[in-house]
Amino acid sequence: WYQIQYKDLRNQHDQYLGSLLVFNDITQEHELMENLEYSAIHEQLTGLYNTSYYNQQMKEFEKDENMPLAIALWNINGLKMMNDFYGNERANQAVKVVAKCIKRGLHEGDIAIRMYGDETMVIMKNTFEKEAVSRMNKISRWIHSNKDAGFYISAEFGVAVKMIATDSIEECLTSARNTMYQKKMLNQDSVRSSILNSLKSSLRESDFETEQHAERTSTMAIELGKRLGLDDRELGELSLVSVLHDIGKLSIPDNILQKAQKLDDEEWEIMKNHTIKGYELAKISPELEGIADAILHHHEKWDGTGYPSGLREEEIPLNSRIITVVDSFDVMTHDRPYHTAITVKQAKEKLIQCAGTQFDPMIVKTFLQMLESQNKLSIGG
Repeated sequence: WYQIQYKDLRNQHDQYLGSLLVFNDITQEHELMENLEYSAIHEQLTGLYNTSYYNQQMKEFEKDENMPLAIALWNINGLKMMNDFYGNERANQAVKVVAKCIKRGLHEGDIAIRMYGDETMVIMKNTFEKEAVSRMNKISRWIHSNKDAGFYISAEFGVAVKMIATDSIEECLTSARNTMYQKKMLNQDSVRSSILNSLKSSLRESDFETEQHAERTSTMAIELGKRLGLDDRELGELSLVSVLHDIGKLSIPDNILQKAQKLDDEEWEIMKNHTIKGYELAKISPELEGIADAILHHHEKWDGTGYPSGLREEEIPLNSRIITVVDSFDVMTHDRPYHTAITVKQAKEKLIQCAGTQFDPMIVKTFLQMLESQNKLSIGG
């Protein structure tokens, strides 16, 4: 790069004598300026865009022509533990590997940004959720199979979509972040999953059947959620609710929880309190706060006669309505301290009988269709 300075040469009579051209080599200065401009909008470790770039371009992202705008948020599992136990160099290696895999998965027009708090955001213009999740799943496989760092790395992502320009991009970010952390909670590679494992272990120690019940309920709830059209974020929440809806039972005395006879009125009031205790436990954990309401209301009834709040119909959170159906079915078809199991046929009849009073009739119908499909597959196999 050269800077050219030009000057006419004239005598005292202002007659033109010629021109003077001075060439200055400014390659160094130009490269320095380019580096400064690059550094201003890029994160040093990964080469991804930084938050300054995001703040500058946010209005551009929100234009109508970019809708639907898919946003994915990534976070490396166990990064803080890596840094604490193995040092900053190893943690940085993990960050660079994840950034490399994300870059590899970018399409033309996509933008990857390293955010605060070790999050990486991918912005995908004109992209619906299904495509965005599919593309992020491919990146996830690359991350998990990558050998560059010399040690195993895993990361989780959450996706949310801004459908129209007037939707809040911050709400979209929050939704993606919630999905990501819910998936991290369920991922055995995640340090945060230790919270979930601890709670599950406590359930097992308190009441072995409750732990098994939670696992069975989880399998049925996720399949039912898919049939009801729940998206990736909602299925993540449902996964947690299905496993942890009974965590409040940790506060119930064993003599009540394990009682074989029918509970008296005072004992029943104590037992009902497990929904509130579960809610309170979920609220103190940032990872579980988003499912606290579903835990609180999983014993509400469609006709408003349930507890603890007497909510009715669609006032009851959707995940609570799903869990109460699969939870009740599982309880009915397995022995518990307080009752003997009934047959699957009898349990189905009970669901039909209570649809519209205890249960959401639409969810009961879908659940029964699911059971019928599974039965046909089983017979066919």
